[in-house]
Amino acid sequence: MTATGNGVQIYICQQQGTYAWIFQAPEATLTAPETGETLGSHAAGPTWTWKGGSSITGKVIQKQAASDSHNIPWLLL
Repeated sequence: MTATGNGVQIYICQQQGTYAWIFQAPEATLTAPETGETLGSHAAGPTWTWKGGSSITGKVIQKQAASDSHNIPWLLL
């Protein structure tokens, strides 16, 4: 199954010596690419929840810095 995610990445500004933007969580709606039907959501965890209520939470296996230091790291789940 393929789903399209449309949402935001949530950051907060925290003082850590200097002020910095710290990633908090993703928040996205998952839809069927062909019909636009809402299938579920994606949130912190990372967790994917289907509209029927079932969910799955991923576990980070590997983390790599993004090529652009302003972006969040790439994760292998």
